[in-house]
Amino acid sequence: MQNQIKLEIIVSSVHTERITDLLDAHQASGYTIIPQVRGKGSNYETDGFGLNNAFTNDYIICICETAFIDQIREPLREAVALFGGVVVLSDCNWLIH
Repeated sequence: MQNQIKLEIIVSSVHTERITDLLDAHQASGYTIIPQVRGKGSNYETDGFGLNNAFTNDYIICICETAFIDQIREPLREAVALFGGVVVLSDCNWLIH
């Protein structure tokens, strides 16, 4: 097993590409996007069934090393501060296969 950081991002679907562009620019080794997630935040509830992406959220998950988090932390914070979203970091163990 290898110690890693799990980066989880929930963002409006219209901003998903901006987040993935940021991950790519910082050379993320990979990520997974789960489209149209449902949930309730402090300001509103999303049902995941909007007629366009303006009212849906996507869930982005990236398993990465601490050095990557150190690089992307501030640019990611600035992006989410600009257009909203949720970012969660947690320690995890990656089962190498």
